[in-house]
Amino acid sequence: MHLIKLIQIYLTIFYGQLLSIGIYENLLTGIPELIQNSQSYFNITRVCLGILIIIQSIFSLIIIWVKKFKIVFISGILLTIIFLVYIIVNTIHLTQIYEKLSSIDKYKTLIEVLIKSFVLLMGLIVTFFMSSRGPYELVNQNEK
Repeated sequence: MHLIKLIQIYLTIFYGQLLSIGIYENLLTGIPELIQNSQSYFNITRVCLGILIIIQSIFSLIIIWVKKFKIVFISGILLTIIFLVYIIVNTIHLTQIYEKLSSIDKYKTLIEVLIKSFVLLMGLIVTFFMSSRGPYELVNQNEK
């Protein structure tokens, strides 16, 4: 199996999981919290981030299999923006609620954010790898 196929499969799983996070964590739980507290920047940002994640995930799932590698690079840039917004918003939110949490909840929340950040970072790395490696794989495949 070629490397590009493995990367496509990995990115399909990654973006599918990212799509489910965007729907469940950001929209389905964010919208009721936004209705309860419409003044909270965290809830507004969470819903907006969820919409951005859904759009970006669907866009990325399509272009991964079409093999438009320059557009995959654009997808990587969008994912970088999502990653940075996620880190900034969660860091601000964690500093605000940190004092209110019990010690177990502090560790649980911190571990959850770190794991999600790591998964996003891995998807980001593989997306950029595919955008740079993909054309090379196709040229080598056509020469054989």
